[in-house]
Parts: sequence; C-alpha cells; structure tokens
Amino acid sequence: MEKNIRIELMKSVDSIKNKIKQMKNQEYAMNLSLDKMLKPIADPLKTLVDSNLSIVKNRNVENTTFSNNDSIESDDNNTSSFAKFEDCYDPKQDSEELFEKSPKMEAPDNLKISLEGHDIHDIYDGVNIPFGIRSENKKIWMGNSVVSFSKIENLNNDNVIMVKIDDRAYNLTPGLKELLLRRKPDLKLISDRDKLVYKDMLHFTNAHKRDFNPNGQIRGDKGMKYRTIIKPMLSEMSNDKTLTKLGGNLPKLKEYKKNTDLVYWDDPNELVERLQLLVASRDAGNTNHDNEIFSIIEELKEADIIKE
Repeated sequence: MEKNIRIELMKSVDSIKNKIKQMKNQEYAMNLSLDKMLKPIADPLKTLVDSNLSIVKNRNVENTTFSNNDSIESDDNNTSSFAKFEDCYDPKQDSEELFEKSPKMEAPDNLKISLEGHDIHDIYDGVNIPFGIRSENKKIWMGNSVVSFSKIENLNNDNVIMVKIDDRAYNLTPGLKELLLRRKPDLKLISDRDKLVYKDMLHFTNAHKRDFNPNGQIRGDKGMKYRTIIKPMLSEMSNDKTLTKLGGNLPKLKEYKKNTDLVYWDDPNELVERLQLLVASRDAGNTNHDNEIFSIIEELKEADIIKE
C-alpha cells in the first residue's frame, strides 16, 4: 500500500516538474517573440537613454573637483578623451536641448564659415530659416537669389565676413546674422542699421513673398520674427508706396513763360473762319472743340453779328 502511494507521489512530482519546465519554455518562447516584435522600438529608446545617462555622467565628472592628493591613475587615452570632451562640451546647453534641437532645423550656435574649399553647403545643409537663408540644390539661397560668403580685411586688418547677393554686398554684422540665421533672433543684437539692411535684402530677394515671386502675396507667419520684425517692416514699406503713389497722382501746374502776350480776337471775319474750321472738324468726328465753338458763338452774339 505504501509502495503504491510512493509511486503515485513520484509520478505526481514528475508531472509537476514537466509542467513547470513546459511553462518556462513557453515563457521563453513568448519573450523571444516579443523581443523580435519590439526591437525596432526598443533599440532607439535604449540608445536615447544611454546617451542621456552618458551626458549626465560627463556633467558630473566635469563638476567634480579633484585634489592633487587623490590617487587616480589614468592612461594617455583617457586623458586625451577627457580633453576632447572638455573641448566639445557646452555646459550651457542641457541634455533636453541636445535632443530637442536638430542641426538640420536650426543653424549652429557658433557660425563658423569655412571659406576654404566648397564645404559651405555642408555647414548649412538642410537649413531653412523663414525669411532668411536656405539650402537648396547644393547652393545657399535667400528668396529667389543665390547667397555667397566672402572674407575681406578692413582698414584695421580685421577679417570681415561679407554676404553677397548678386551684385550687392553686405557686412555680416551680429545683428544681421541673427536676422538671416535664426528663427528667433536676439533683439538685443539687432540695430536700426541692421533692420535697414535686412529690409533692403527682403525687397531685393522677395524672401517675404509667396514662391519668392515679386508679384506674389506676402506670406504670413505666426513666428516671433514675423510678428516683431517682418510685419512692422512691411507696414512701413506699404506706407512708403502709398505716399509715393498719392504724390505721383497730383496734377502738375502748367508753366508759362514770363511776359506772355495774350492775343484777343478783334476781327469778326477771323472768328467766322475759325468757327467754320471747328465745325468742319466736328463733322469729321472730332468732338474736342465744342467748348471753343460755343465761345466763338457767344462772342459773335455779343458783337451783334449773330442774332438769337
């Protein structure tokens, strides 16, 4: 009897072990299928988290003060990598800005223009600043005009960067740089002179028109640049055109020479001959002499040559 119970108990134990093993195999297979299914989503998220953690660790490393008595051993490779990190890391820019700002959506903070070779397009590749410059077909454009950069030396032997649009050249001041290369320019850096230059560039390139067409409509924008700079500037341009148009439509005064001798009709025969010529001209279809005809008739009536 006890032997049979042991046999049944051993069978039950083996059955339970088999079920547990089977459940583990099913769970493993399920996890494997889920990993394959979620891998396209999980890998980018994992990379993003790892990058964020590395940035936080690097910031902690930079903020840590090491004393000369600390026994920290580092080889040449670690030292060089830390030096490179200090050169490229900007503590003013937090980790959120690093992920939110894309280099193809906005120009870099330090606008270093390389004028050696043909790598100017690589710096601004994909840039499309509203009412500013954009990259298209391996060229830099503003509106319907191609933009090029050049470096010259002024009288003080300082290097000055010039912006050339067709046959016009402009000095790339910090304020003009904000207007051309920023979606949200810093108003503190923009002077009145920069606004005048930018206004001339807009008018010349039609960067504020739809499809950059000179006869096109002005394209509105809800951005900060349009509301604070472009819109007031365009209203001034429209007011200037209105004043010019109103002044141009005013009638001009006729100028006469001084000491002009006015000739009066004193011979009735001449009046009659003149009247005959005017009537013949009117019969031919010219209706511009009706007033003169009526005037001559009135004069002849006053002279009692024609009676009513």
